[in-house]
Amino acid sequence: TEDSATLYGSQSGSLTRVDTINASNGTPTNGAMTNPAVELYEMTGPNTAPAPDPVSYYAANGTTTLYKVNPATSLVTPVAGVAPFTFNTLAYDQTAGIVYLVANTDSSTRLAKYTIATGAFSIIGQFIDKAWSGLTIPIRPMSLVAYQGALYYVRRSTTTAERDDLIRITFTSAGAIATQSKVADI
Repeated sequence: TEDSATLYGSQSGSLTRVDTINASNGTPTNGAMTNPAVELYEMTGPNTAPAPDPVSYYAANGTTTLYKVNPATSLVTPVAGVAPFTFNTLAYDQTAGIVYLVANTDSSTRLAKYTIATGAFSIIGQFIDKAWSGLTIPIRPMSLVAYQGALYYVRRSTTTAERDDLIRITFTSAGAIATQSKVADI
């Protein structure tokens, strides 16, 4: 997750710390411990789109709780409500004010969203083990990025030729999944 010139993340050796990463060489600098002590599996926040005021970051830890994180102070606050399933993978679309969540399962994996303005969680639909224009995705993604109203991820697969597929999910005007398609080999 980036905040203009600062890249934030947690390392597998210390998931209860918000570290800064040197974007030019990948060198981490130890940050403060999360407060309360919460293991962060993935964190998402502003990217190249204009940041809202104040800057918000969100994190997952394999439960049904979505956390809001202040990387400057390492303060971790659970948002109100409970996600409809456990999740580790998430993406923040700051323009739409939505945090997307992927269920922690490789069977009939669902996509949900948390709408920041309303504080509500809702299930969008199934996107794994379902054919989309001839594309079947058998394993849930481990990372997800929101960009210009769509979601992107790199396919996880047991087939080597598919492991470099960049997949895009688009939505209908009502917020349902419209398409899921391969957009590039990366």
